[in-house]
Amino acid sequence: MLKSLNSDSIALLAGIEGGGTKFKCAVATQDLKILRSKSIDTSSPKETLNQVRDFLLSCQSDIRCISSIGIGCFGPAQISRESTRYGYIETTPKQGWSNINVLGFFKKFFQAPSAFDTDVNVAARSEFELGAAKSYENFAYVTVGTGIGVSVYMGGNVAKGISHFESGHQLVPRHPFDKEFVGVCDFHNNCLEGFASGPSIEKRWGKNPEEIPDDHMAWDIEGYYLGVLCVNLTLNYRPDKIILGGGVMNRRCLFKKIRQNYKFLMGSYLEQNLPPDKFIVPAHLSNDSGVIGALLLAKNEISE
Repeated sequence: MLKSLNSDSIALLAGIEGGGTKFKCAVATQDLKILRSKSIDTSSPKETLNQVRDFLLSCQSDIRCISSIGIGCFGPAQISRESTRYGYIETTPKQGWSNINVLGFFKKFFQAPSAFDTDVNVAARSEFELGAAKSYENFAYVTVGTGIGVSVYMGGNVAKGISHFESGHQLVPRHPFDKEFVGVCDFHNNCLEGFASGPSIEKRWGKNPEEIPDDHMAWDIEGYYLGVLCVNLTLNYRPDKIILGGGVMNRRCLFKKIRQNYKFLMGSYLEQNLPPDKFIVPAHLSNDSGVIGALLLAKNEISE
């Protein structure tokens, strides 16, 4: 439902979470009160981005001009503001989306300041400011959906090298009962995303993951691969907490399996400050982490 605003001084923020399956869009006040939202299927770049643009233009027509735009998008993506390709999706497994200038598309239609980051980085930001990582400066956030993305915070800031991390494509040992499966990654034969993303579950078992019951072996295999991920994140970054979000993680039986595999694979090598059920946890903001993070990114553009 549209909620009217009385003061033109109130900033109207636009947030876009660009995922491999859905683009989630929202407009909100500066205190993150969402006024309108929409979910759009991710199809071709032209069709998808045009639908997002039309949604934002309708919000401008009905409410007021958008003050700033925050975009969190699947990648690999160029997130360095110094780069001439800032705002581009680069070479990606998502068919048809390589070398798409997402930020530039919206700049053609909106004069508002805008910022661009990865979908997993903006989701991590929302969990840091408002969710499961609120009191932690060192944590890892993982999204498991169409792809697998990882964001790591160190000292209260997102960590990165020459660009964002691509830990979702780390190479992993196969599950003992998963020797014949050919993963879904176009670039690697045995990477995490190829073995444990939503499309990999569907390809392995021939059905939508939502149709697979909790007691199916699918979730034992998935729990193993995500347990390997959590071990590797712990060994590489020593986070205070690992937060798991994304559509696949809506299957809550996974958390017990991931913690069990983590404990078995880690052995007694490292002691954690938190017990497993407090160390490996679901995203507090659930499926809204990304779009809220994009709104926070937009807010930051007019707060600096």
